[in-house]
Amino acid sequence: KCGRLKNSVKFHPYNNMIRVSKILNIDPFEITCLLSNGVIKKIDALPLIENHLHLDGVDKLKTPSVFLCAFIGEMGEICWENIVNSKDGSTKMNYDVSPEFVMHHGITVNTGFSNFTSI
Repeated sequence: KCGRLKNSVKFHPYNNMIRVSKILNIDPFEITCLLSNGVIKKIDALPLIENHLHLDGVDKLKTPSVFLCAFIGEMGEICWENIVNSKDGSTKMNYDVSPEFVMHHGITVNTGFSNFTSI
């Protein structure tokens, strides 16, 4: 017997992961989002896009109407659907920005809900 309590909460690897919870604002090439830890971050995505222009299709993200179609993916990442083309052109893949990148490279807009007091 491993000594676990009968009704203990099982560890799940995704429980402690930082995730993008909500996109608060999106302008061409800047995204402000709320992370699962309550921190609000803003990222300038243009340098990231520029660094990935070697991926076929990423250049489409430089079009504001395409960039504005960002959504939150299953793992809490910022996604754009069917942006990257496979080398043979037979498959389209999503382009994403990880929540870890947002956390570590984004500018903190607000450190969370610590400014609020309970009534």
